[in-house]
Amino acid sequence: MRARRIAAGLTQRGLAEVVGTGTRLISEIENDKPTLRLGALNRVLAAFGKQLGCVELRREEEP
Repeated sequence: MRARRIAAGLTQRGLAEVVGTGTRLISEIENDKPTLRLGALNRVLAAFGKQLGCVELRREEEP
């Protein structure tokens, strides 16, 4: 996400303002914090037209 933020010409503070959150969340996402709330992450991703959600796993067929 850091690369997209920078490509959009946004600082962490600027992105936080667009999203309506604090810079702490942006920093935690960019620094791969292992525990984040899905809703909070999706608010930030929505600024770039993205969303994180559940998808079916591809399973290899058993022989």
